[in-house]
Amino acid sequence: MAKKRTQKKRNNGTGGRGNGDYSTKYTPTNKPKRPVKAMVPAYNMDAAAMEYARLLNDPCNANLVRGVGVSSDGAVLVRLESDHVMFTGGAETGGVMYWVPGMVRAFSAPAATDTVGLTLADNSANIVPGWTFLAAYSSVRCLAACVQASYPGAELNRSGVVSLGIVPAQLMGSQLPVAYGGSAGNTNVASVRSMSQFVSRTPAETVEIKFRPGPGDAELVDMIAIGTTPADFPAEARGKNAFLCSASGLPAGIGIRVRTIAVYAVEPKAGQGMVASVQTNASRSTTQDVLGYLDKKDPKWWLEATSTVISMGSMLAAALI
Repeated sequence: MAKKRTQKKRNNGTGGRGNGDYSTKYTPTNKPKRPVKAMVPAYNMDAAAMEYARLLNDPCNANLVRGVGVSSDGAVLVRLESDHVMFTGGAETGGVMYWVPGMVRAFSAPAATDTVGLTLADNSANIVPGWTFLAAYSSVRCLAACVQASYPGAELNRSGVVSLGIVPAQLMGSQLPVAYGGSAGNTNVASVRSMSQFVSRTPAETVEIKFRPGPGDAELVDMIAIGTTPADFPAEARGKNAFLCSASGLPAGIGIRVRTIAVYAVEPKAGQGMVASVQTNASRSTTQDVLGYLDKKDPKWWLEATSTVISMGSMLAAALI
């Protein structure tokens, strides 16, 4: 017995209720489109990575944690600080400071003017937090750090300009002494200032910049080699980031007060009497995950003036909970 053929009527835009030509399917043409959602990057942030984000945001006070990656497994965590006044010579009105936390080395040069040529010299003993302490250990990794700058003179005489920045460590390689693998090239305060993310008149209150680790900062550095003159510093520092700061136009001989704070994972040498830690880092996140997460919360989390350092730092810390 033959099956009876059936047909559906075309609705002619009436939702199937009208008369007209026959068709097999109705496809509406006036259905509203859904709005396209903005793409939001996702960051692989586990509990350990969140703790590390808090430490990067507040190196002075946050709980000490191992960060992300595996290079600090078995190391001991310490928080160290250095505080001194730089560029206090009779004719000095400023200068340049270059600190590579991941290499546990710092260099500086005083200046009498904004454009006089400078050659950096090793000043690690004064700038690197806990330099003497760290030199006694086998290997070191900097997990978090910050630089704070303030004017030490009388308010009546406050003058000049201060700059703070984070740069790739090899950027200043040619300005290092020849003994460190550089070419003793000249730089000046004005050129350093042009590379800095923060430039301001010498502040009435403290200004601060926090460390943004580079890919190479996830590795331990050998203090046995660093304890002597590292003959190939620019190559060893590749992939690491550095603080690059300057001051100019200060009253002669007054200088600028610089406070440096760093959190290190250190591995002891044999015979020091220290029991090695066997705690491991269970985080599967990367440094880029953590930095991306912090940038999403506040793009300027790493650069603040301290009239707002406490309030802004506290606000972000609360947001990270």
